[in-house]
Amino acid sequence: MNLDEKIENILSKYGDKIIIAAHHYQKDEIVKYANLVGDSYKLAVECSKGDAEFIVLCGVYFMAQSAALLAKNTQKVLIPETSAGCPMADMISCDKAEAIITKINQISGKNVAPIVYMNSLIDSKAVCGKFDGSVCTSSNAKKIISYFLDQGHPVFFYPDLHLACNCANKLGIAREQMAVFSRDMSLRLNCDIKDVKMFLYDGYCHAHQRFKVEHIDDIKAKFNDINIIVHPECKEDVVAKSNFVGSTDFIYKTVSNAKPGSKWAIGTELNFVNRLALQNPDKFIIPLAKSPCFNMEKITLQSLANTLMNIQNHIENGEALNNLLKSDESLRSDAEKALRQMIKINEP
Repeated sequence: MNLDEKIENILSKYGDKIIIAAHHYQKDEIVKYANLVGDSYKLAVECSKGDAEFIVLCGVYFMAQSAALLAKNTQKVLIPETSAGCPMADMISCDKAEAIITKINQISGKNVAPIVYMNSLIDSKAVCGKFDGSVCTSSNAKKIISYFLDQGHPVFFYPDLHLACNCANKLGIAREQMAVFSRDMSLRLNCDIKDVKMFLYDGYCHAHQRFKVEHIDDIKAKFNDINIIVHPECKEDVVAKSNFVGSTDFIYKTVSNAKPGSKWAIGTELNFVNRLALQNPDKFIIPLAKSPCFNMEKITLQSLANTLMNIQNHIENGEALNNLLKSDESLRSDAEKALRQMIKINEP
């Protein structure tokens, strides 16, 4: 029996007891078995709405953590490969985040509002909640930043520098009103610290840093009337030269709903771009540059099959579950608080 047959047999046998959630960046061999496909926030929320006892999260580790954070007590969240991490999420520890927040408050004399990107580990989210901040997604980051600035708070945005800069540019925040904490904790400051509106952290997504202005220039020289659409984790100069900028879900909807015959060069993860091209044969779709997420690709058909066989053995023989995500109760309350704050701000 091959891997596909094993997976199909288990899913057929246990039906609604198991739900497979796959991020957009997963390979087609994984996505074809997914009950849910989406970005990290959508997967966490939608999984928690269902009644499946076992949630198999095919994505990177922080995504499985987020799903476990919102899951019901009766639900068990598993990830097929625990080594599928996110380098950007790993660029800041909870201790470093707390130290930076404390330092800003001390030297500025103001209470900074922390904003942590959804693409972060649960301990980073917990620090944010501890200091009455909010999680954000790439879709609502600008709105979350505005909410705290309008209340008179400077913000500390972490870990993605580029998403923060692109939001600041949209909000008209001058570069002199921004300060950056490097990963060695040094502070780059262009004004009196009391005038800073946004404190940023020097983290980044490896996959989205591969896109360059030169890629845009080359593609526009080759193809007339081509649209450039990129993710806001890209560098500022790439974003500035693109026709459209938005989250993975925004890219998916914009390209899917575009006119037949339209041309698109997409600056985000390669598996997702290739799938969009297959799903939209009436359009010309190419990657702005080839940029796969190697951690996403650690989830394989073999690891998915192993997880499903483990679930089957757990149900039938009481075998211990491998790669089971458990929310640390010491972190859960504050992390959930930061998530709920985002929901409150974004969906009043």
